[in-house]
Amino acid sequence: MIGYRRTLLAIMLLCLLCVLPAAGRREQPSKAISDLLLIRGTIVLTGNEPHTSLVIRSEKVRDDHVLVGEAVALLTAYQQEAVIVVGTIVTAAIGPGFPASLDVHFFRTPDRVWHDAGGRVILVPQDVASDAKILEFLGE
Repeated sequence: MIGYRRTLLAIMLLCLLCVLPAAGRREQPSKAISDLLLIRGTIVLTGNEPHTSLVIRSEKVRDDHVLVGEAVALLTAYQQEAVIVVGTIVTAAIGPGFPASLDVHFFRTPDRVWHDAGGRVILVPQDVASDAKILEFLGE
């Protein structure tokens, strides 16, 4: 009986030591990267209720980013449509099934209209077409 209790206690301690560092990592977001990131892709709703996430799937690379911030409610209307999203990485990807989180600052809808995170329209000149010029213009 005493050996059983010691074994059970050892297993419980081992489980706690394995679970606590992982739980701590999820609660503490990694430092925000200040550079703006532009992603062209399709908006997709992933997961099962009540744990759904709005994700942008990149066109060029099979890479997902979970969208966070004010603009998520607005971007839900553009599921399965191609959009451009500009934001900052809040949490880095930690492996398969755990994509990076992107805080959305600006987005372009399929009708080629730019919006800020609050949904207000932003007038972007037509000569600003390349990704670098877009980031330069929106970063000002």
